[in-house]
Amino acid sequence: MTTDKQSEAPPRRAEPAHDRSEARRLVVHKSDGQFHTAVNPSDISELIGERGTFLWLDLQNPQDQGVELLREEFEFHPLSIEDATRHHERPKLEAFEKYYFLVFYCIGYDKSRERLFDQPINLFIGANYIVSVHHDPIGSIDETLRRWQANAAEFGSDAAGKMRSRRSSVSSATCSMYAAWSPPSATCSTC
Repeated sequence: MTTDKQSEAPPRRAEPAHDRSEARRLVVHKSDGQFHTAVNPSDISELIGERGTFLWLDLQNPQDQGVELLREEFEFHPLSIEDATRHHERPKLEAFEKYYFLVFYCIGYDKSRERLFDQPINLFIGANYIVSVHHDPIGSIDETLRRWQANAAEFGSDAAGKMRSRRSSVSSATCSMYAAWSPPSATCSTC
């Protein structure tokens, strides 16, 4: 069989495939020192009301179900949710009655290209929870979750403790902001 070279499309350059499905991690730390990851997301609103319980929800590339969790379980303001789920938001910090909404950029290093790059991350920070929302994987979140589970006592039992701990990889600037501006409803024993 012969082929007509003029009708063939030029070969495409292979590009890395990015998985655009939602990735969700929910980690709950109870006052008894135990971590739980097999938690029903519909229980979030009850869990954040429990004294001595801390919750971290990490949403990568949130889809409809993830946005619904933000709306229904946390009751975040619709404009904060919109900002957290769209690309190219400017860095900012907004105070709400029960939480702060923070948009900032993590700095990473691409060894293969020998270049720095930035990655947007959105944080909802309440008295006893953190919700991180981002579109691409962020290694410092994985590292912070791993360190938290290995050293729970050092991280404390509230959001300020998680952000302020010297073992946190997310952002040292964030802990300073949280310590300076605790939500009105927050009762932080470590501030």
